[in-house]
Amino acid sequence: MIKRCYLMKMLKLWHQPIELENQYLSPMIVDNSSVLVWETCRRKIYFYLDDTGFLADGRGFKHSLEAETFLLEVLCGLHSPVIGETEILGQFRQFINNNSKHAWVQQWQSRMQVWFSLIKVVREKYLYNFGSQSYGGYLRRVLQNENDVQIIGSGALVEDVLPWLVTKNVSVFARNLEKAQVQTMKHFSHFVEAGGSLSLSLLETPLPPADVLIIAAPISHEELEKIIFGSTQKWKYVIDLRRDAQKFGLRDPKIQSWITLEDVMEFFTQQKDLLAVRQQQALAAVDEWRIAQMDKQTVRPFGWEDLCG
Repeated sequence: MIKRCYLMKMLKLWHQPIELENQYLSPMIVDNSSVLVWETCRRKIYFYLDDTGFLADGRGFKHSLEAETFLLEVLCGLHSPVIGETEILGQFRQFINNNSKHAWVQQWQSRMQVWFSLIKVVREKYLYNFGSQSYGGYLRRVLQNENDVQIIGSGALVEDVLPWLVTKNVSVFARNLEKAQVQTMKHFSHFVEAGGSLSLSLLETPLPPADVLIIAAPISHEELEKIIFGSTQKWKYVIDLRRDAQKFGLRDPKIQSWITLEDVMEFFTQQKDLLAVRQQQALAAVDEWRIAQMDKQTVRPFGWEDLCG
């Protein structure tokens, strides 16, 4: 008997009651050979391989073409907080590679090439160059032609943006070196692999030469003025991510461009409005693919099974 291949989806929200999880998940997970679980920071997706099809109409589940369509939307980044993000696709590819021997992966391996081709087309047509809706993504976009970057700070914001700057020569300056080492040096190997460099120094003036200065710590205006005006170097960019940032650089010819947090948020707003339109266009493109696949399915003598083989 040809084994039917069902792709099932269930979202497990962090605030979801345990009773709901037990009621709808536990009875379905028989063993590792019949279910494959992909977990990201925001969702769990369960891929089931089942003979009887009793899961097809279960609450919270999708199957066959409906499931494929949903997965494609997820992998295009259309259900992510940052619309159009590419990280989710990379995570899925790694997940598939790590589970290449699983029956579900082997059953759908050839079909995945169809998915990846469609995702590439949708992303290039509707979502290209929209990966900058995070501070790190914004910095990578603005600083794509700059090499030497200085960052003042050692907190969570610095830790968030460092992965986006791994191809740069980044110097982090902090008051507390012990704290900064915990937050930053875990990224050291990533910089080495990407061809960049990462160093950590005690914050003191004057700072050494660099193309860019990023302020990612709640230092006072007076202290920042001392750093800026006490230096003889010229920065191409000063990016001030403090909540109450002020454009001191407008009074200093050493600064070619001074960007504040307000400027960054305005950019995000403009991107969001345009991206909302692109998101709907991308969803429509995936749905057009679904309709085309449904038309093909109507002439298949073995129904859906031959798409799984």
